Amino acid sequence: YVSGLGRTQIDLINSERKRRQFTSLEDLVKRTRLQRAHVEALILAGALDHLQMESDERRKILWDVENAYHQADLPPALRLHRSRRGVNLPPMDEVERMTSEFAITGVSLNRHLSTLRRAAFTHHGARPIRELGHLRNGRRVRIGGVIITRQRPPTANGVCFLTVEDSSGIINVVVKPDVYAIHRDGCRSMFAIIDGKLQKQHRATTLIAEKVVSV
Repeated sequence: YVSGLGRTQIDLINSERKRRQFTSLEDLVKRTRLQRAHVEALILAGALDHLQMESDERRKILWDVENAYHQADLPPALRLHRSRRGVNLPPMDEVERMTSEFAITGVSLNRHLSTLRRAAFTHHGARPIRELGHLRNGRRVRIGGVIITRQRPPTANGVCFLTVEDSSGIINVVVKPDVYAIHRDGCRSMFAIIDGKLQKQHRATTLIAEKVVSV
């Protein structure tokens, strides 16, 4: 699921892991010769957490990437590790870890990303998405969730299509051009509260947005 990694990189990683586990960031870089962007994506996805001595300090691993590539290119006799002494990097909090994982993989490994805004959704009276299937066509509702996809195809005459997910379900949202013009920032946000009208056709439930607000 890690963005940017294709079958070639995945097979290479798996092949090296079968030989022996990676023992450090430098070891991974030297044995796989992955591009730096690939390694940074693995770090942000949480795939290399086990390579650090301290618990869940992804910023420190990111800081070490440049040094790992530098050391991997040197003969063993010339390797001198740069000291991190004096570098005080704040650890990633839970929100930063989850959002970086989601940005890189499109999934959240521990709990659903929408739980980070659950209190705000509840405060604004948002319904769980799973309940929408039981409501009548044309009913006005308010939902809150993560916008996991957004599309404005040239053939749609300015209509924006969102896919919104919370911990209970998923729904497609249609944002017409006049609404999009007013609520563009909300449509581009990660978390949003959406007011709209339910449209039920052919057993499919869609929300026609009237308001999209970032939260």
